[in-house]
Amino acid sequence: MHRRPLSLLLLAVGLALGLALGLAAPARGGRPSTPAQLLEFSDALEDLAARVLRATVHIRVDFTADGERRAGTGTGFVVDAIRGIVVTNNHVVNPPKDRPDQEIGDVFARVTLADGRVFPADIVAADPRIDIAVVRIPEGEARRQLPWGDSDALRPGALVLAVGNPLGLVGSTSLGVISGLNRSIGILAQTPGGYEDFLQHDAVIDQGSSGGPLVDMRGRVVGVNTAISPDSQFKAVHGLHSWNGVSWSVPARLARKVAEDLVEYGRVRRGYLGVNTDQQEISPGFARRSGLPRPYGALVTEILEGTPAAAAGVRKGDIILEVDGHEVTGWQALRARISAYSPGDRVRLRLWRNKQALEVEVELAELPAEAGG
Repeated sequence: MHRRPLSLLLLAVGLALGLALGLAAPARGGRPSTPAQLLEFSDALEDLAARVLRATVHIRVDFTADGERRAGTGTGFVVDAIRGIVVTNNHVVNPPKDRPDQEIGDVFARVTLADGRVFPADIVAADPRIDIAVVRIPEGEARRQLPWGDSDALRPGALVLAVGNPLGLVGSTSLGVISGLNRSIGILAQTPGGYEDFLQHDAVIDQGSSGGPLVDMRGRVVGVNTAISPDSQFKAVHGLHSWNGVSWSVPARLARKVAEDLVEYGRVRRGYLGVNTDQQEISPGFARRSGLPRPYGALVTEILEGTPAAAAGVRKGDIILEVDGHEVTGWQALRARISAYSPGDRVRLRLWRNKQALEVEVELAELPAEAGG
């Protein structure tokens, strides 16, 4: 296949959008847009989709529910072809219960590679707190793998490609844009200690897309497709399935750390700060009274004794604005950001105290098993 430069791809995207809006946007240097440039964009996008599809897999899970045989499907992607490591969602390989007392058992997973070969898969480990799991197929059987990207570099409007198996339609691709960052939508509210810091995008995903890659225009995984809007999920349960333009993905910053920990340790070793925060967003009125230029950050309501935060001098009433230069949009974003670090990592916190900004350095501990984050 022909490979097209990224600059040409992005230029062509701009031209395509301009034409779609009737703007007839000129190319660089004042040259008018041409059909050939749009064809270049199409070729480049086809090449990108082909590369990603080669490392994307279909996952089928057979299990029993109250003694009855059932099956579910989802998507995954290879991150280590040599070792056969595949990343997917926890809910793909650990089927959710229809009711609290339901008995789920005899779970057996199979992975179908892009070339049609099928292999039994071992479920290495899973983390329900962000809905990520790792499965392993026989070593050396996968031919392609996908690199991780930097989800922190994303901004609203960034082009992304979703790949998966929606509604059983294997190898589907969909182009969209990042619509929002650091979203909390309540789908993990029933999971003790669940973390919600989703990417919102409008690339089409649906039932069966779960666990599939969301990639940037360089083919790097920036998210793991996890859910459609709660409204769409409600309709699906009642036979009125309808995707309504809102898709959710776990950002690569969280998914990569969790996946790598699951492979290395069989569990997730999360960073721990040792504060409790107000579980409400900073209001405009509170921001004005505190001297903040705008409402953001997480308000510290308690410093737990003997924790990294206490040792670093963080105080009750401080507002945590940034972690290592990354803005904290709210209390859930703070929890998720700290959880993406490992015990022993040193981070810089930017605080707001007495209407002034200050910075402290904290060496994180390991999140205790009983802690909520």
